[in-house]
Amino acid sequence: MKKPVTLLALDFGGVVVEFIDDGVLEAMSKHTGFDHPTFTERYWRHRSDFDRDRYTLLEYWRLVTGEENPPIDALVSLDLAGWSRIDPAIIRWAEGLKERGLKLALLSNMATPTYEALQKDEHWPTFFDYYIISGVLKVNKPDRAIYEHLIAVSDTKPSEILFVDDLMHNIQAAQAAGIHAIRYRGMDDLIRILRKEYPSLV
Repeated sequence: MKKPVTLLALDFGGVVVEFIDDGVLEAMSKHTGFDHPTFTERYWRHRSDFDRDRYTLLEYWRLVTGEENPPIDALVSLDLAGWSRIDPAIIRWAEGLKERGLKLALLSNMATPTYEALQKDEHWPTFFDYYIISGVLKVNKPDRAIYEHLIAVSDTKPSEILFVDDLMHNIQAAQAAGIHAIRYRGMDDLIRILRKEYPSLV
């Protein structure tokens, strides 16, 4: 029998907020000399290293745009907007669990500048007890170290943690660390799985 879950950990992009879409990436591309597909490829090519703070904000956008003085203000504004479309359904669910005594953690691959900028946004979820951010730790999911940090900082047994993420390799890595994990495919699907496997969380 599974032990009761005492900590819920949520991914950010693709779970707490909608994943950045092509429309935003296309809008960003118009501030560069690249077409939409080329810009998008360059945006993602360097994103993983940016998310673990290998690059500063300026260095990242220099790599993406190929420009010594990229239009950072416009690009950052669009980028933050693209990662700020919060899913109200999952927020309501998480807030309800917190009211019932569960601890909440945000576990995200996110550069420190992005994290700091989102913290200033009035729409940023402030109810998390722990913010596990890859840029701060200098390590990305699915590296085991980021899950072990969550376990250590929250002082919670892995068997009492449930992690929700939209990417399968992150789910598998969490499970390898002993954490319960569910792949997120929308709130309806999540509720269906919870009713079957974790009915106390519905």
